[in-house]
Amino acid sequence: MRCSHFWAKQMSSQSLSDAEIQAVKQALITRRSEKGDLLLGAQLGQLIAKTIAPRLLRDLPILRDLAEDEFRELVELVPDALSTADVQYRIIADQTPVSLTHQDLKSVSGPELWKFFSNPNQSCSLAIEPAAGIIYVAPLRAIFPVGLQKFERMDSEDYRVLAGQFAAQQDSPLREKLEKCLVEPHYYDLWIAALRAASSPERKLLKIWEILRTEHIAKRLGERLTIAGVSVALQAEIISAARARKKPATQQVIAQETAPASIVHPWSAPHTADAVTDNEALERLREIVHASVDRMSITELREVRIPAGILLDVAQQKRS
Repeated sequence: MRCSHFWAKQMSSQSLSDAEIQAVKQALITRRSEKGDLLLGAQLGQLIAKTIAPRLLRDLPILRDLAEDEFRELVELVPDALSTADVQYRIIADQTPVSLTHQDLKSVSGPELWKFFSNPNQSCSLAIEPAAGIIYVAPLRAIFPVGLQKFERMDSEDYRVLAGQFAAQQDSPLREKLEKCLVEPHYYDLWIAALRAASSPERKLLKIWEILRTEHIAKRLGERLTIAGVSVALQAEIISAARARKKPATQQVIAQETAPASIVHPWSAPHTADAVTDNEALERLREIVHASVDRMSITELREVRIPAGILLDVAQQKRS
């Protein structure tokens, strides 16, 4: 678990009073109603500082200890924030388990099921009606109606094990570099960055990992369906629909790996029967730009102009 150097320096040892804890609780409930139940460690620290003012932050324990002690009924650490470098918390204040009826349930399938099942950062729980093969999504602490089985989702440790197996297949010193990433509590950003840095046109490690990860998710989904007692035929339908948006990309990557090398300018698709479509050209251009960014220094990256709106949208999507 990581805590910024700022918080480590600014907070010391004295606990909060009951009144201060209640004030922070109310502030968290207000924030959840306005912005959702997730917030970064830095945002939690800012909320506490604003709430207890004029008391100083240096009078308090470090943020990690506060979250695990005084605030254990108010916030919980997201097991692993796959898409953020900061610690991430979920607001749980006043969230008592809610018993759901069948009318309250929302069924999920296709790409939506894939997202809820495979992304540990999705704050939800799943249940399944085995005979029909229908999977439902609900709030994290919801109590499902009788007759439904809990459907276990994937977590970050599942991906850590898979990444460890992938790293073990690489040659030294890359293997050591990848394995070093995996010992960190919040490993995923480091892992992806290391794969991207080690990738090249001849050795597309990041794409190979993405293919492996996709196949692993499909395998785990099948295992969960088997445990639930879903028929083999129905399993095939559910998995095929869930990975529908993933399959074309996977096939395209495999085709690129096996096709003869050729140079295609993505910005000038020829008007012939064999011409690539505009979407294919755009996708190739994105790949070239992405590969170029991977080779740029921090100084060069700071000079790249990216609209703030796009950066915000991407950051929000990464957290979802």
